Amino acid sequence: MKITAIIVNYYTSHFLPPLLKVLNDDRLIDKIVIADNSNEKSISLVLRDFNKSELISLRNNIGFGAAINEVTQSIESDWWLIINPDTLPEVGMVEKLFHAAQKLNALIAGPRFYWDNEKTFRLPPALGSSLWTQCGIESAGKFDLDSRLVSFYWNLRFQRFWNETEPFFEPFLSGACMLLKNDKKYFKEGKIFDDRYFMYYEDTDLCAEVMKADQNIICVPEAIAVHYWNQSPSDEKPAMMWQSGEKFNLKYYSQPYHNHIESVDYEPKNIENLGNLTKSPIFYFEKDQKPIKLFIEFGVNHFFVPNAQADFIQNFFVFPESIWETLASGNYFTRLWDPVSNKTLKIWNWKKSY
Repeated sequence: MKITAIIVNYYTSHFLPPLLKVLNDDRLIDKIVIADNSNEKSISLVLRDFNKSELISLRNNIGFGAAINEVTQSIESDWWLIINPDTLPEVGMVEKLFHAAQKLNALIAGPRFYWDNEKTFRLPPALGSSLWTQCGIESAGKFDLDSRLVSFYWNLRFQRFWNETEPFFEPFLSGACMLLKNDKKYFKEGKIFDDRYFMYYEDTDLCAEVMKADQNIICVPEAIAVHYWNQSPSDEKPAMMWQSGEKFNLKYYSQPYHNHIESVDYEPKNIENLGNLTKSPIFYFEKDQKPIKLFIEFGVNHFFVPNAQADFIQNFFVFPESIWETLASGNYFTRLWDPVSNKTLKIWNWKKSY
């Protein structure tokens, strides 16, 4: 039985040493293949201390999915561990994924993610995509009722994702880390991803295909990794995501998605604007009898789909400096949420500026 780890590098070699150490020390990992989309000169120096590592230098940046396929079509393995450079698995994560996948006959298994080494913020399940999801998110941005309902249904999925204690089905898993069984019935000619997606949606498309084939996709609660999400992404990210989203819609719905809901003048109420911030913010909430359990959540829209979540224990919360330092500049929202009453107690809006 062989498990081969695959990492796609695009000027991210500074992330690799701690990840490579965990993988290199893992007895289940037979080989670590780095598919280099950047021809980064320093990467050979990074790899020399890890005897299981192997470098495949690609001719240019061919995209994430195509780079993975280059490896899976040229190397034979029983299982593939696809993992991002900005992801750090806990020791033993691979074994937990592997045993759960074998026990439940799953084609794909994935971990749960934290955002930081201190495990302050829990990251959400992969959002995935569908026509109704896209319509719901558009409507949530334009109408108060839909904002509340979409947020409610997303919270149900988020809470289930983090409350489960045994491996469970998830429709979509994050491509930041997933273990795949190399089953030739489904991955013909060694191809894992549809390489029409240059970047983004490859994992969404893969999970959609696996669901359509009635195969099992599981999340394994005991398998934990840290994903240092949103590490100063390229300015081209929104356009690239939109292009990949259109390809997804054409593939599954034979039509692109257009904004079908007429725009309205809707602005959510009771949001405290903190303005432009140049240092890590502190969020205060004073209440004599606050609920027993409160969550503080972080997102890029006012209805918090998707979101990261942490426990709000005192009357204030200091945004972790380790996350702040690598957070991309942009517009963000934070809210204090009571999971029992489903009430949002406070929302802050702020912009990170360099």
